[in-house]
Amino acid sequence: MKYLVLICLILHFNSLGFCEILNNCVCGQINYDSLDRDINSRIINGTEPHPHKYPWMVSIQYRIDDLDKPLCGGTIISDRTILTAAHCTEKDDLRILTGIHVNTEPPEDLIYTPIDIIKHPSHVRGRYYITFDLAMIIVDRTIRFSPIIQPICLPNDNDDKLFLKQKAITAGWGYVTSWPVTQNLLLMETETRILPDEICKTKLMAMNVEFNEKAMMCAQKEFTSVCFGDSGGPLFVDSGRNHHIILGVTSFGDFGCSPRVAQAFAKVSSSQTLDWIHDVIEQTGGNVCRNRRSSILRRFY
Repeated sequence: MKYLVLICLILHFNSLGFCEILNNCVCGQINYDSLDRDINSRIINGTEPHPHKYPWMVSIQYRIDDLDKPLCGGTIISDRTILTAAHCTEKDDLRILTGIHVNTEPPEDLIYTPIDIIKHPSHVRGRYYITFDLAMIIVDRTIRFSPIIQPICLPNDNDDKLFLKQKAITAGWGYVTSWPVTQNLLLMETETRILPDEICKTKLMAMNVEFNEKAMMCAQKEFTSVCFGDSGGPLFVDSGRNHHIILGVTSFGDFGCSPRVAQAFAKVSSSQTLDWIHDVIEQTGGNVCRNRRSSILRRFY
């Protein structure tokens, strides 16, 4: 499979049925606003980004009693696939909302329906652990990329080690207070810091959670935290010159969403996960945008 993806990346065409790199879009670029400023650490204690700042963000909703309810976040990674947490895919009647800032009904052409859900082959959920909490949602038709709908870039193996203790971003439509429970219809963002594996292991052990370095990573920053409803959304960094890569997917944290407790993310930047993602994109006929980071080919040599 690695050789097929390498062919896709080098030749940029799909006459043999492989994925295609689309030349009319570039992955991982945020939409800057003239008022952009540094995030004030504060989804619990988060801030509202300007509309469509992160064009890869999607809202996953489910239908109950003829109403659509917000469930989780997700991330566009190709024109047919959404990456989210495996535990976000257990409801029926899911819908994918793209190109939104306010989590309400968008135009019909921005709503997609899952036709397949593929969980990570090593995903296991137990009483005290959840490993490889990842799933790929295959949508019913090609996602139409535009200035407000674009994919994020995928990382290289172990890229999370390059950004230890550096600024990372999470975003979502989850609760903004854990008590009383308050969910925001507006997209919120917050800044956090990636923790070394040794510290992550210690903090998760304190929560009676078994740590798996190939499947999990942690982030934490004072006064801010992801919360219910943020699951499935991305943990991402700017690797330079407006080139954003996804390192993790929001998985779980403290039941009360306390910033004093580390938040756990399903690790994307591991070979076990990256190989699976590329396999799924290839097998489902997805196409990806150009990646300006030349080292994307590094892991295939």
